[in-house]
Amino acid sequence: MLTYILEVVFFLSAGAVLYLLISKLPLVEGMVGDEEFSRKKPLLQEKMTMLADEKFIAGSLKVLRRVRLMILKVDNLIARRLDTMKAKVEEQQKSEEKEHILKEATEEEQKDKGNG
Repeated sequence: MLTYILEVVFFLSAGAVLYLLISKLPLVEGMVGDEEFSRKKPLLQEKMTMLADEKFIAGSLKVLRRVRLMILKVDNLIARRLDTMKAKVEEQQKSEEKEHILKEATEEEQKDKGNG
């Protein structure tokens, strides 16, 4: 439970830091005097950056699809396992009920023979 709480705190703080970073980003871009950042990139560099971004996005999507597939497989495995466990428990309960009914019936027969 402690790990869960620590993970929640960690991700909330990471989210807060990202929020602050994103909210202050327009202020950094709008600073006057930084001519290096205000110059346009050469066309070749811009194309290579776009190509790298597209490759990164494509690779990320491929990884995310595979992770999703693995999660679905694990989910199906767990569901099947739970179904078999549930069936075993139900079967055990039915057998216990039958044993209980047979036990009561034999006790009643013994009482009837003792009284009769």
